[in-house]
Amino acid sequence: MAGNKRIIRATEYFYVDVIENYKLVEQEVIRENQLLKLFKRPKYDERIAGFTNCRDMAKNINLKEITIDAPDKLGAELKADLAECIRKFVKLCNAYIMFQSKLKAKAERKIKLKLSEYKEIANELKECNAEMSEALKELDIVYTDYTEGENKYNF
Repeated sequence: MAGNKRIIRATEYFYVDVIENYKLVEQEVIRENQLLKLFKRPKYDERIAGFTNCRDMAKNINLKEITIDAPDKLGAELKADLAECIRKFVKLCNAYIMFQSKLKAKAERKIKLKLSEYKEIANELKECNAEMSEALKELDIVYTDYTEGENKYNF
């Protein structure tokens, strides 16, 4: 039973803390890229630090310590789906970190970023986002099924 509560808490932490923090970082990047702000120097170091923090938060979710009872197949599925989401999320954050690092190096004139390289990185980000979106959808379905019927919010 303890494993059940721990996997629920880990999943909620991933949703509420990690994903929400990621959304804030991503929204800030979008806000900085608006037309009126194009002439301001982007805060690449802050962007990189934000994505790095999100990645590290996800990596710190220790699923190895969570044991699910053998007959609890849905719990095992939730744990596996959460592990897959974390893996894809880390990959997404790494892609954003690489992208922001390349943009920073280009802005500092340390490298020349060809259009083909830019497109390649942008396509990788698009693929990572699509994979993450699909994985989150699957996790959400299993999490809802797993917690269905539990009234864990007693006020």
